[in-house]
Amino acid sequence: MTTEEKLTLFYDAVTDKARRRAEALIRATKGEHAAILASRRTESDARKDVALKKDASHYAHRLNRENAQRSLDIRRQLADREKSLSDALFADVAARLEAFRRSDEYGAYLCRKAEEMKAFIDSDDAAYLLSAGDEAHLAAIRSICGPSVSIFENDFGGGLRAVSRARNLMVDNSFDTRLREEKEAFVMA
Repeated sequence: MTTEEKLTLFYDAVTDKARRRAEALIRATKGEHAAILASRRTESDARKDVALKKDASHYAHRLNRENAQRSLDIRRQLADREKSLSDALFADVAARLEAFRRSDEYGAYLCRKAEEMKAFIDSDDAAYLLSAGDEAHLAAIRSICGPSVSIFENDFGGGLRAVSRARNLMVDNSFDTRLREEKEAFVMA
């Protein structure tokens, strides 16, 4: 074997050994890089999942808040509309009561209520009050209840009121009181 051949053989052996070492290092480095890359991807995916969950939670919270606000606004509008309708309804009833006070049937109604109140109270000390606008019916009510009927200084919308001190009793059949009580008890269905 010549020197040249020996050198070539030595060169090939050294380069082959160096190549194998380099390949082993490259494989090890690629494996380490792959492991690092997988770890980083896992961390990145975890961060993305956390961020996504946080965004989803924030969005759901915002959506719930907006829905609650819309629901509250709708309830307010509905309550305002119900109040408006209720006010209109009771204004119409008040107008009809006022028209009834001017009708011929109103006198008969007052006499009927006076008889009912007198029978209910069943006391001689009872004082009966007519609304200020009902002076025209005073004589008819006095014929039923006696001389203790008087005109109240303020108009209470029509109807009668009676007070018995002996029985500690007040009966209020005035239109204003009955209308107010009905309005307070009224619920839109």
